[in-house]
Amino acid sequence: MRSTAQPPGSSARPDRISGIFLFWQDALAREGPTERDERLAFLQGLGMDTIVVQFSVWEGRAWYRSRHLPPADDWESDPTASLLGAAERAGFGVHLGLASDERNWWGIPYRAQDVPRYVVEEAARNRLIIEELVGQYGGSPALAGIYLSHEIHLGDEWAGGNLPHLVELFNQMSDRVKALAPALVVSTAPFFSLRGTAALFQERWQRFLSRTRLDVLMLQDGVGCERDITVENMVPYYWALARVCAREGVELWSDLELFDLKPPKTVSPERVAAQLAGVAPYVSKIVAYSLANLTPELAASLPGVTR
Repeated sequence: MRSTAQPPGSSARPDRISGIFLFWQDALAREGPTERDERLAFLQGLGMDTIVVQFSVWEGRAWYRSRHLPPADDWESDPTASLLGAAERAGFGVHLGLASDERNWWGIPYRAQDVPRYVVEEAARNRLIIEELVGQYGGSPALAGIYLSHEIHLGDEWAGGNLPHLVELFNQMSDRVKALAPALVVSTAPFFSLRGTAALFQERWQRFLSRTRLDVLMLQDGVGCERDITVENMVPYYWALARVCAREGVELWSDLELFDLKPPKTVSPERVAAQLAGVAPYVSKIVAYSLANLTPELAASLPGVTR
């Protein structure tokens, strides 16, 4: 079942960041139960209720007890099970990510002839991970969804004849989730650049979402990256995607970037507040990337947090 998106101009506007991405290496997988409970209590105090695990499999190694993949570390207790247990105690919903593919995914624009075979193999790999995650953790009340970790940029690499292959990849993953656990939300976090117009961006997303079966899109706002995206020029892209999502019954969230790759690599509370205000009219929820960037000082100054 798809979520109901808030149309552009809706009065239901988020006033705070209510979720956070977790990258296992940065989040200290060896935390004990007390430390993990304290971490979630800290996030809860900021008004958060959602955690998105970016990858459950990183560089071919699993951050859960897999029967098919080697472990990512030599932890004593299953970090995914421990996280879900803490999330249940704190009333959080957790979206578990699938696999990273740093070597091949970003090479797609340069080897289009290999895309059909790649999609077959990548879909099979991630379906296996879905089966393990849902099989092991599907009974947890804290498991809210499965996050498709492949970050889409609907630029020229997925134009023309490549688009059907991208549709097939995402449908194979989302359909496997729904076959095993229909109530789980299926989400992904695309990004954009300023190379194309907002109108072209809207047209491409209309074609993609009309053929796929996603519940939630978390659009990366791009302000922290090196693509010249600003609080001002990102707004037309949110406006355009909100229109498409409302038409296709997909819920739109914002993935707010708490980092800055550009020197001096510092993020001010004022910038975060402007990011939030800029997208709030177009989204139903705001999550942030990532837990590693959430210093106590920045956390204390987030919009909506009582000082």
